Amino acid sequence: MLTLRAVEIESNAEVMHTIAEFYRSDRYEVLLIISPDVTALSVSQVAQLVVNLNERLAPLKLAVFGGHPADDFNIQGVRMRQEPYINLTVQPIERLRVASKHLEATKYYQNWSLENLQHIGFGNRA
Repeated sequence: MLTLRAVEIESNAEVMHTIAEFYRSDRYEVLLIISPDVTALSVSQVAQLVVNLNERLAPLKLAVFGGHPADDFNIQGVRMRQEPYINLTVQPIERLRVASKHLEATKYYQNWSLENLQHIGFGNRA
C-alpha cells in the first residue's frame, strides 16, 4: 500500500524526519517527496538541498536526487526531467548500484556526456 503524507519540502527538519521513517522501514524501495509549490525553492536551492542531504545521509547509505520543473537537465537536447513539481527521490545506494549495473549493460548511457553523468553523481563513468 502506498502511503501519502504532506511534507513541507522547505522544512529541512520535516524532510529529515520523513527520510528517517523511510530508512527505518523495509516496506518501500523508494521515497518520493513532492512539493506542489513550484516557488518553494529555486533550481539552485533544490540542488544545494540535495548536496546537503546526501552529505547527511551518507552514513545511512542513502542517496538523494532532486528535480525541479525549471531544471534544464537534458541528454543531447532532450529534457529528461519534465515533472511539474519540485521533488526529491531517496533510495538506498546499493539498490541504485544494482540498477545502474543493469543499465550499463544496455545502451542507456551511450548518449550521456561526462557532464550529464557528473550531474547525477556518476562522473566516474565515461
